[in-house]
Amino acid sequence: MAPTGHLRRLFALDRRTDVTGVSGAGIVAYGVETTTGMVIMRWLGDKPSTVLWESLDHARAVHGHNGATEVVDLTAPFPADLAPVLRAAFARILDAAGVAGQLATDVDRLLAQTGAVAG
Repeated sequence: MAPTGHLRRLFALDRRTDVTGVSGAGIVAYGVETTTGMVIMRWLGDKPSTVLWESLDHARAVHGHNGATEVVDLTAPFPADLAPVLRAAFARILDAAGVAGQLATDVDRLLAQTGAVAG
């Protein structure tokens, strides 16, 4: 089932310490949170995956590692070198989750407003 609702926010998971030794430290995932609470996340690294969560709290309960991972809102203008990474990650998120309609439009609009999509 494809997520519904409107865009609440785009975010990244920034892991300060990799307690499992699997994903490393730094930005480990990008995500979309909808107004219905559903979250779509794209995990980075050698074995990338896209997953749906019922809520950000659920994702944090599994992947927060007791505060070692911070959810960072992506709302500010992005550096030029990060724009292609964000375009690719969010395009994959939307495609893998079967997101279309208003939510996809919302994501595209936010990326365009913040400079992550070339005009």
